[in-house]
Amino acid sequence: MVLVLMSLTATYGQTGNKDTLRTYNRTELKRIAKKIARANYCDSMLTYSDVQLKQDSLKLASKDKEIHNFTRIGVQNDSIQLGLNNKIKEYKDKESDSTKAIKRLKTGWMITAVAVLVENVWLAVRK
Repeated sequence: MVLVLMSLTATYGQTGNKDTLRTYNRTELKRIAKKIARANYCDSMLTYSDVQLKQDSLKLASKDKEIHNFTRIGVQNDSIQLGLNNKIKEYKDKESDSTKAIKRLKTGWMITAVAVLVENVWLAVRK
């Protein structure tokens, strides 16, 4: 007899509200149980998705930081390259100025040598 009463109690039940006289039959309870199971599954998936989203956000932040660092390094390299290009230009300008000075010096020595030679020839011819 207890088993019969227990089986009847299991097939008919009330929700947590004590004010109602509504009872649910076995089919309705199965449908409610399926909805609860589905809701629990959806809640678990939502929690899992939140965890994945947080992990992906951390990965994205890490990659953003890497990109920022690489960009900063690129800017530094560009700055260094610009400085080196300016130094190369300065050295080329100095080399050009030095080359011009050497050419002027050689020209001056040649003119002096020719002048001394002409003066010596003139003095030799005049004697």
